[in-house]
Amino acid sequence: MARALSFTLSICSSLFLFSQPYLTWADHFGSLQDQIGVDIHWTPDGGLLSTGTFEVEIGFNANYQFEALGERDVYVLKQNQNGGIMWAKHFGSSGDEEVRRIDVNDQGEILLSIAFSDTLTIDSSEFVSRGLRDVLIMRLDYQGNVLHTYHIESGGDMEAVDMAWAEDGTYLAMFQHRVKCFYTVGDTQDSLLSNGARDMGIMRFSGSDSLLWTHSIGGVGPSDHGQAIDTDGEGHYYIYGHFRETVDFDPWP
Repeated sequence: MARALSFTLSICSSLFLFSQPYLTWADHFGSLQDQIGVDIHWTPDGGLLSTGTFEVEIGFNANYQFEALGERDVYVLKQNQNGGIMWAKHFGSSGDEEVRRIDVNDQGEILLSIAFSDTLTIDSSEFVSRGLRDVLIMRLDYQGNVLHTYHIESGGDMEAVDMAWAEDGTYLAMFQHRVKCFYTVGDTQDSLLSNGARDMGIMRFSGSDSLLWTHSIGGVGPSDHGQAIDTDGEGHYYIYGHFRETVDFDPWP
């Protein structure tokens, strides 16, 4: 049964008129297989951006019909303020993909991170998962064109958790990693080790997509789960998650 639903609810009320919220439009997309919508975000032009996963196939209109390359693929959909479809993108591999969050800045640029297995193809580039699942961080322009990608390789398994723009133009990525994950700074490869079975990893990138720093948070317990990350106008960032037993917010020097 299809489970993907993309909608917006416009609330037109005030303290003076006491008018009730009303639905301005709704739309749905699906097929005979399973689709899951996971996140939605307003765009600066008044449009709506949504993302999720689908199995086998998904259709948005006659111009945007996608077939999954593996078990599950990822879609990104842009609609205007009236619900009209402006564009749609499809990212997939021969394995399984997962996406959780999407974020947009004032210029309409989009942040997206995907956990994938096997070989993921983005435009003319191929990314091969080193572990069970790797994470690919993506920055897209307002038309859905891929501007930058960053591959985090896994020695075990990884999950893509959240992305967030900061007001200074930098951006943050949050992910889960088991055992060890590998990343590159210039021509040098480095790694993060998990303190327990599963830790939270955070990366900060410059506005020109250079990796500024990495951090891992985790305890010796069976698993620590990150759920969300956000920033404020003063350069602070905030994370939300849960842990078992004892957590160490600075496990490595």
